[in-house]
Amino acid sequence: MSDPNIDRLLGKRYHLQELIGTGAMGRVYRAKDILLGGVSVAVKFLALSIENEKMRLQDRFQQEAKTCALVGQKSIHIVRVMDYGVDENNTPFYVMEYLQGKNLSHVIRKQQMTLPSFLNITRQICLGLQCAHDGILVDGKVCPIIHRDIKPSNILVITDPSFGELVKIVDFGIAKLLLPDSNHTNYYLGTLAYSSPEQMEGKELDTSTKTLTPPASLELKTKVDSHPSFSDELARVTSWPPNKPIADIVFPQSIHVNGNICPALWVMLPKQEIQNRLICTRYNQFLFITSPHPMLLWLTVIYNRKHGAKWLPYYLDLKTSAGKEITRLLGDTGHYRLLFFAREAPHSCAHIQLSTIAPTQRQRLQQWVTISSTLVSSADPQVSKNLLKNEYEKIKPQILAKLEVIDTDSPFYLSNQVSI
Repeated sequence: MSDPNIDRLLGKRYHLQELIGTGAMGRVYRAKDILLGGVSVAVKFLALSIENEKMRLQDRFQQEAKTCALVGQKSIHIVRVMDYGVDENNTPFYVMEYLQGKNLSHVIRKQQMTLPSFLNITRQICLGLQCAHDGILVDGKVCPIIHRDIKPSNILVITDPSFGELVKIVDFGIAKLLLPDSNHTNYYLGTLAYSSPEQMEGKELDTSTKTLTPPASLELKTKVDSHPSFSDELARVTSWPPNKPIADIVFPQSIHVNGNICPALWVMLPKQEIQNRLICTRYNQFLFITSPHPMLLWLTVIYNRKHGAKWLPYYLDLKTSAGKEITRLLGDTGHYRLLFFAREAPHSCAHIQLSTIAPTQRQRLQQWVTISSTLVSSADPQVSKNLLKNEYEKIKPQILAKLEVIDTDSPFYLSNQVSI
């Protein structure tokens, strides 16, 4: 039997295209928003077959829409809801952003997850949940939100040009608002394999409930031995080069770790400046210019909300063997270490951080090395460097705006890449 919703025009605005998901509470369709020029959206309908006044599903469905709309405005890691309504058949629906990605359950089954990817995804889930736990305003009061059904199938992983892997939490259908004078949760809701003991016992849940244990069949697989550790002893005993001044400078120089040559960015800063960003977001971006002289800007930003951004740019001349070699190494390895040295005690490394590079960026770095070998310089390298500096100043506000969206009070890191 054909689906009567396919090719339907909902509310004279949303042209339903295809069914993309079903669940206990409803069905989700991909649609075109004709009012906004045909942009893709997702439309979720409350299931018509559900009749259960005790659970007040229609009220819950409306509350789900409101919850996602309010929390989605606060966090990029929660699906955004843009519209809510009731159709001519008195069936509630809401409209949310259309996300082209794979749920975490699919990702876990289909591939082994590297340690950086695991930490990146876990961190983003935690940021989304922290935002929900911080609460939304209801009648002038802040009310925390408990999702109550966090599991891999409710986590979407999206390939994003700016963030690499972007994580979105979906399905707040059984979320609970912790209203000031609300009744306790005295029945079980959720998915058994992913529920905390408190949840299964029907106890009251709050934002301190942390135990979520996935079944063994869906255990996250990590390849720890395939990626370098953050605390390699060989890197930690690396000394500041004697030919470099004791000053606030940044320069690239490869290091030997476990028998491998690894790219590294050496940074000297005041001790307090390093301490201020022991916990931070790392962001990297590469800008390349072919003319008048092949030049690459390797930009690293370390950021946290309390102390702001520390910009660490370095320009690589891709007509020199040293510039080509470090760029090729960045593309081949897909990561680099940040080695921090304190001006007050410059001879030993004070802190090490790791920044990863997205696969698409790695490919471009390799391509740029190849391209630069065929190009002829027509001006002094400083001309290209000045052009890149101008672009760098233009994009700094955009980068900072992205970083300010992310709450970075976390021991995990996020490495982002954007190319121009």
